Amino acid sequence: MKSGWLPCVVVMAAVRLHAASPVAGVWAGRIPDRLPAITLRVADHAGELSGAVTFYINQDEEIVGAEERPLVHAKFENGVLTFEVTRARDSQPLRFQMKLLTAAAGELTGEGQSIKMKKVE
Repeated sequence: MKSGWLPCVVVMAAVRLHAASPVAGVWAGRIPDRLPAITLRVADHAGELSGAVTFYINQDEEIVGAEERPLVHAKFENGVLTFEVTRARDSQPLRFQMKLLTAAAGELTGEGQSIKMKKVE
């Protein structure tokens, strides 16, 4: 039986090409650093990004509700994740972007607001 190093190199190259995006994982944003405001879940399936964002409804220092929306048109380029979600009440697209500050920190902006995000998983 013949074996060689070439098949190993090909397998290693294929794995490297399909490495998970730096934004893949679970990200959390809190305001003002105590109550959950946003949870962002991003999955990378062979370069195709998908996931969901959960918006928490805070009232009088308590969480009174949450709404989860799937990510639409998610892409990661030049250190920035961009995506849309569809607003439930009128189906209008809301555009967001999260700039990575470090491997475990980012800043999410959208709808005229921004929030610091931490990678938690």
